[in-house]
Formats: sequence, C-alpha cells, structure tokens
Amino acid sequence: MADTQVPRAEPDHPRQGRFSRTWSIAKISWHVIKDARSLVVVPILSAIACAVLLAALSIPLLPAAGSSDESSYQGLAIILGVIALFGTSVITIFFSAAVVSGAYQYFSGEQPTLGSSLGGAVRRFPRILGWALVTTVVSAILQFIEQKLGFIGDLIAGILGVAWRVATFLVVPVLVIEDAGPIKSLKRSGHLLRQTWGENIIGQVGFGLIGLVLLLPAILVGVVAAATNVAAIGIAGIAVAVVWAVIVISVLSAMSKVFQTALYLYAVNGSAPAEFAGTDMAHAFRPRLRRRSATV
Repeated sequence: MADTQVPRAEPDHPRQGRFSRTWSIAKISWHVIKDARSLVVVPILSAIACAVLLAALSIPLLPAAGSSDESSYQGLAIILGVIALFGTSVITIFFSAAVVSGAYQYFSGEQPTLGSSLGGAVRRFPRILGWALVTTVVSAILQFIEQKLGFIGDLIAGILGVAWRVATFLVVPVLVIEDAGPIKSLKRSGHLLRQTWGENIIGQVGFGLIGLVLLLPAILVGVVAAATNVAAIGIAGIAVAVVWAVIVISVLSAMSKVFQTALYLYAVNGSAPAEFAGTDMAHAFRPRLRRRSATV
C-alpha cells in the first residue's frame, strides 16, 4: 500500500470554534441517521443482544450462589465473566461494524437498509472476532491494573484507556472498508491518527457531553420514580427512564459511527463526504503530514 501526496484543501468558510464545530457535525450526523433510519435500529439490536447474553450467563450462577463451596462459585464466576467480556465485545464490535457499513453505503450514494448494513458486518465477521479478542485482552489487562494497584492503578488504567480509545478510533472503519485484519487495522488507525493528528477527541467528548445532557431527564425521572411510595408510578417512571435512555444511547451511538466513518473518509481521501462539505471538517483532523495511503 503506497503513500501518495494528497493536498488537503483548506475550507473556504471561516474556521469554526470547537463547540460550534462539534455541534455542526452532530447536526449533520443526526440528519444522516434521519435519512437512513435503519442505522438507529442497529445499536438497539446491539443492546438487546448484550442484555440477552448477560442474562443467559447469569443463570448458571443462581444455583451456585447458595453453595457452600465458595471456591467453585468464584471459579465459575471468573469463567462466565471472561465469556461475558468477550461476548459483549463481539456483539458491540459487530453492530458497530454494521453501522459503519451502512454509513459508508450512504456516503457512497446508496440507501442502506438493515439487511445491507448487517450484511457488511457479517462479511467481516472473522475480522470482528479477531479484533474482539484483542479488545478483550486489553480490557482484562486494564481491569487487572485497576484491581491490583488501587488508586494508582485507577489513574494508570484511566490514562491507558483514553490513549487506547484514541489510537483505536478508526479501527472499525478500516476493518470494514479496507477489509483489514485486527492488527493491521490497529496499525492503520494509529497511522491515520499520526498522519492527521488532531481533534477527533473533541468529537468523542462532544458526543459524550450531548449524551449526558440528553440523559439527564431519564436520570431525574428514574430517581423520582425510585423515591416514590406508589409502586405503579415507580415502575412506570423507571420504565419510561429506561426506554428514553436506550433511545438516546442508540441514536448517539449511530451518530458517533456516522461521524467516525466521515472522519475516516476525510483522512484517506483528503476531502469530507458531501454531507459534511459545509462544516469545518478539515479541522476535525488537524493535518501534520499532507499525505495519505492509497486505498485498495
């Protein structure tokens, strides 16, 4: 895969501030998922699949919980915990890949469906399994550091976790669009980050802050419902809060993957997708080296 010099055109509009830039990108991502609504369904399926898996894995622990043999219970809990960690990683990455696949279809001028988005992830399933294994190992290591080193461990794991999320931000688009293996995708993601070092963190933090604001009503309703003495009102309130939280998280997850796909396309093509042409996408990544690797 050869490197070629690709000039990056500067935007012909005034440079946006960080907040307005994030808000503009969020609005465009919202319009994309409004136009391709099947992309919102995918994160909901992901949440359902994770819930089913965790519920199924908790069943074997119920009879063991009352056992006097504590060592066997702990051993079973560890085994099921590892399975849960790997299983949820597979599910999360699979459905993330489906959204990226659908977003890529949309940016290519097609109208993605639920079937076409999931089909894109199915075709990359062996790659997804490999990347899920990598993320599971990294997650286990970070958890081990947290548990064994106390406060220092929390600090170290937190810093390493942030660095890992930044370095792997473009792994799923690389895996889906370039059909690269997990290690190659990791290296490629890191290369794109170094090549166009910039403010992708702003996008991640921005979506997180938007999510926090949108989740506040659900949190307040849940707290009030839990504090009420009327059982029917409490149950109804908690149900509303849960449904609202699932909807918000699913929508923001889809928007984030749309943004992620757009950033990948900008990084490798030198220009943002047409839908993002009116934003200061050129500063979502701040170029350091004006070159890209030719796509296959």
